[in-house]
Parts: sequence; C-alpha cells; structure tokens
Amino acid sequence: MQSLRFIAVAVANAFALSLWPSVAAAETRQSPWLTAHEVLAYELNGGSTGRPECLRAIEMGGALCKTVALPGKALTQTQRERLAALSRARGALNDELTKCFIPHHTFVAYDAKGRPLAEMTVCFMCDMVDVGPLGGTRLRGVSDTALNELRGLCRDSGLGGCDRRTP
Repeated sequence: MQSLRFIAVAVANAFALSLWPSVAAAETRQSPWLTAHEVLAYELNGGSTGRPECLRAIEMGGALCKTVALPGKALTQTQRERLAALSRARGALNDELTKCFIPHHTFVAYDAKGRPLAEMTVCFMCDMVDVGPLGGTRLRGVSDTALNELRGLCRDSGLGGCDRRTP
C-alpha cells in the first residue's frame, strides 16, 4: 500500500512539474511591443474634432488608414518597454467606456517584413484606447496613471497634440 501511495504522489508531482513550463511561459510571454521588428507612433485624423475618419490606424487588409500622418516616429527600446509595461499593468486598462472616441495618436508594431502585428490607438480627449492584435473592436478605458504615461510616451516619441483634452 505504501508503494502505491508513493507512486501516486510521484505521478502527481511529475504531472504538476510538466505543467510548470507552460505556466511560466504564459507569465513571461513577450509583448508584441517588445518582439516586433519595429514600433512606430503616428498621428491620425489631423486636427479633426468631429466624427473621425479613422478609428484605428490599420484598416482591413493591413493598410494604413489614409489620415495617418507619415512618416511614423520609431520608438526606442525604452519607449517600447514603457508601452509593454503599460499594456500589462494591472488596472491600467479598464471597461469604463465613454461615447467619445476621436483618436489622434496610434502605436503600431510591425514584423520584419513590414506587416502590422498589433496597434494601440489613443483618444486623449475621452481617456480610451483601442488596443490589441489586429482585427475586432477592443475599446478600453484608461486609468489616470496610465493616461499620463501614454501622454508622456506620445510627447517623447515626437508626436504633437499629446496634451489635447477636449474636442
């Protein structure tokens, strides 16, 4: 009986240990902001305060929306780390949505072939972002702390209008 109990404990421990690498990998999975070949910051929708022509920078098929101001500003490694940290920070993004979403700034991660991988489009007037892998609506509210970090990242990347607060 002792040997059966020993075998059962050994099998349970082996099973638990076999799960560890996948759990550890999920916790340390790299953000697209860090794994991308390049991350560019753009202004979009010009100075428009009305209904935006572009709700995100990347349209269906992967093309940039026509109101995206070129060229984009390449983020440094430190700026990319700030964006990744913000994306993962507990409470930074929330489900507090408003009716306003007139985005004027966006961050896009690209692979080595120039294909977009992820984007974060920001509306500083309503404290919301559209964030995630491409495709689908991912509107999220932004905490005050995260919004201040995004404003700083926007300014540091060289974009204008980062302090805009009203339409």
